[in-house]
Amino acid sequence: MAEIPLTSEAAFDTLLTSIAEDAVTASIHWRLCKDLFASVPEFVSELNDSPAFWSLTMNAHREVTLFRLGRLYDQQRGALSLRSLVDTIATNRHLFDVDRFRERLKGNPFVDSLADAARQPDEATLVQDANSVSEESDPLVKKLLAIRNRVLAHRDPRVVLGTVADPSQALDPLDMDKLLERASMVVNRYSSMFRAGTHAMWMFGGDDWKRVLGHVRDDLTARRAKLAAEIARAEDTPRTA
Repeated sequence: MAEIPLTSEAAFDTLLTSIAEDAVTASIHWRLCKDLFASVPEFVSELNDSPAFWSLTMNAHREVTLFRLGRLYDQQRGALSLRSLVDTIATNRHLFDVDRFRERLKGNPFVDSLADAARQPDEATLVQDANSVSEESDPLVKKLLAIRNRVLAHRDPRVVLGTVADPSQALDPLDMDKLLERASMVVNRYSSMFRAGTHAMWMFGGDDWKRVLGHVRDDLTARRAKLAAEIARAEDTPRTA
């Protein structure tokens, strides 16, 4: 992997924003996916009222997460990914100089106090981050990219024919959590250093699914009450000879 050529600080800012969007989107979809699966014991009747929809929904959120993770941890030379971002930062550490930081944030009323904490990324952290997002160094990244390269981005005919193991389920939920936490940490570490800001890996309204299932519950309750009333009336109706 090699760094991405930069023409300006603004270009680096754009790359950092793009990476952050993938990390945020993946985190939001994964949280919703986990919340829906966790809701099964509480809302089993409501989910079973329209099982095809909810099954497709849960699987879609997991797949979106995997797509975004695959792009974040892409190892292809020239691709924008966590690895190429770290390599780019390692080659352009001057972008994090305090003077440059002050210039970028000159309109911020707290620039003086923020500049006191501003610093260049250190070599040890850059190496550690590069290893944590590298297929060669980390087994979780290797598993993720096997899913991406054999199932998601490309369809490996050997997987289809059964001559090579299907890696689709190689990552369990804890593995997904770890990869997302790592991506968030790397993105926010350098976002904080570069522009004194970090990204929330969630969104307002992320629990709207509770209201949706609540409405389904109300509808089910009303339908059951109506059915019970109709049965009662039928039982009370005198039968004619």
